[in-house]
Amino acid sequence: MGARKRSKAEQTIEVKREPSPDYFVIYSDAANIDTHYFGLKLTFGNIVEVNPEKNYMRVCEEVTVGMSPEHAYSLYKLLEGQLGVYQERFGALRSVPGERAVAKPASKSGAPYFDPTKPAQRRYDR
Repeated sequence: MGARKRSKAEQTIEVKREPSPDYFVIYSDAANIDTHYFGLKLTFGNIVEVNPEKNYMRVCEEVTVGMSPEHAYSLYKLLEGQLGVYQERFGALRSVPGERAVAKPASKSGAPYFDPTKPAQRRYDR
């Protein structure tokens, strides 16, 4: 028997990436996700002030990325795979204060992972 012909969905596409003239990089330690019928908006920023006594945290928002639900799902799957690779190489993720690791393995090693369907980040008003 001959080899099965691959469908268009199964074919690999080579992607050439290049930065736009306005390309920049930010580091984020805070994220928020707004969800609506037509898509999601992911807002990334940095924590600039924490006051545990007043149960208060101030975040400086740097950038918002909007996307369709389908693109968001693709990003979720990409992040899930990359976190699995990270844990294979470096071990389990550190616990996030106030959050618990989910006892579901993300990799063949069975290392715990954080469930991306249960966001740890809460919305904080400025």
